[in-house]
Amino acid sequence: MSVERIRALEDFDSARARAFRRSIGAILTGRAQRLRSIEPMLHAAGLEGRSFGGVQEVPVDQIVGTVAPDGKAGDFDPGWLPINRRTRDRWTRIYQAMVEGDELPPIDVYKVDDHYYVIDGHHRVSVARNLGRPTINARVINVRTRAPLGPDTNAAAMLRAAEYAAF
Repeated sequence: MSVERIRALEDFDSARARAFRRSIGAILTGRAQRLRSIEPMLHAAGLEGRSFGGVQEVPVDQIVGTVAPDGKAGDFDPGWLPINRRTRDRWTRIYQAMVEGDELPPIDVYKVDDHYYVIDGHHRVSVARNLGRPTINARVINVRTRAPLGPDTNAAAMLRAAEYAAF
């Protein structure tokens, strides 16, 4: 087993342990335990249109959630730490590829205001964050909504957005 593979396994286990500790804190404080999905927010805010923004370097710290309604949202916590052990093989393969400098395909994201939501590439975002990468290559789809959305949109803000979109 290569040194990179061993390091990838250790980093996955460490990241998963951090996710577990965070989940305990989230339960005690009532914070979200899963990756935020933008799909219900897009519905509430009234999706007006999408346009291709090209392939660009996206700041990893501005990737705040997922487009997937359930599936991938349950694989990572809000800080992109892996939650499920079943993601270990894929996560560690991507880790090795990034460390060894292999060319990976760009992720696919929605851009809403100044924040990004992953369509495809959840594991790559998680690994990039874990490695401290400042940016990641992405195919960007710009999304326009009738009502404005922000990264901290809560249930009350979603209700206001839905009312605004319906007006």
